[in-house]
Amino acid sequence: MCKQTIGIDIKGVEQFYSGKYGNNISFSDFIDEYDQTFKRILDKEGLTIKSGVAEWLDYLDKKGVYVK
Repeated sequence: MCKQTIGIDIKGVEQFYSGKYGNNISFSDFIDEYDQTFKRILDKEGLTIKSGVAEWLDYLDKKGVYVK
């Protein structure tokens, strides 16, 4: 994905990409390929958690804030 689609729901993301690349690419296939690529990179490189995230999540948990 790209920065322009951060915070946009999936329908909005689909509209963004169809406007950018046209309708000759299956959005479902695009998402599947993106997911597979992301998983390969994640498996190879892992995921770095920024400093302070654990403390912030603990704080939110203590305040009863639900985080997905």
